Amino acid sequence: MDLVLFEYALKHILIILRIIRQPKTSALLVGLA
Repeated sequence: MDLVLFEYALKHILIILRIIRQPKTSALLVGLA
């Protein structure tokens, strides 16, 4: 159960990092938060 939760969180962290690296996507990041 904990491993599944960790994988779920890790996927979202990677998505957020990918969004941060892209220019002009700060508004999208705020929308997701």
